[in-house]
Amino acid sequence: MMRKILWMGLAAMAGTLPARAVEVELGARGGLWFGDLSGDVKVQSASIPGSRLTYTGLGMDTRETIPTGEVYFRVGESGKPPRHLASLRYWEQTYRGQTTLGQSITFKDVTYAASTTVSSRLTFKELDLRYAYDFWQGKPFARAVDGRPSAAWGIFGVKGIGIETELFSQALGATEKNARAPVPVLGAGGRWALGRRLGVEAQAVGMAVSLSDTTVRFYEAEAMARWDFSRYLALEAGWRRWSLDYDMDGSTDVDGKAVIEGVTVGLAGRF
Repeated sequence: MMRKILWMGLAAMAGTLPARAVEVELGARGGLWFGDLSGDVKVQSASIPGSRLTYTGLGMDTRETIPTGEVYFRVGESGKPPRHLASLRYWEQTYRGQTTLGQSITFKDVTYAASTTVSSRLTFKELDLRYAYDFWQGKPFARAVDGRPSAAWGIFGVKGIGIETELFSQALGATEKNARAPVPVLGAGGRWALGRRLGVEAQAVGMAVSLSDTTVRFYEAEAMARWDFSRYLALEAGWRRWSLDYDMDGSTDVDGKAVIEGVTVGLAGRF
């Protein structure tokens, strides 16, 4: 299913590229996301109900610095601001904790008794492929450093999301459950150019989808300010909220909710 969605996205990109002479801009950005995690998770077998566990209740340090990386290319008619954008972004983060249980809990098909010391691990991984098209563009600033006007765009993409959960105790060893799902997303965004070097952007994507035995409700919103201090480099700072509500059935059922939000900073370059 993931492969089919990816091919559909690539075909959509190819079909909308202009047939006349084009200009191509390649770029990359790296950044840090100072994300604060909240939510819970429940893992159970077909015959044994599981306990709903909050991340703070497991003693996890929910404030982490998440590295992010992205590559992109823009395509447009020669001599005009580019309207087409394709990008690929990846990030992953592991949260760990340790606590002594105040009451017994069940994770998957294992019960951990009260007063047991357990260690926990939770890992999120995301690969984000998207295409955006500027359906409206304002008048570019004369001699603007990045050549981009105010604009509004539509977004189509797919996110490959992976979730890994694990509990460990000295007496019972490790119990883990991993899940992954492709999540197609739709959204929109906009940019307001404030001058030759400064602009602000905001965009949001989301989708509620059921695939076989998996139900996912997802949305992501982000806003940032961008300062182009040279023709090829820019500083970015903003805020991002990432929300995932999932229920993945099978021989073992896992469902939960995760929200990560916080400040982002980064450096972008283009060629």
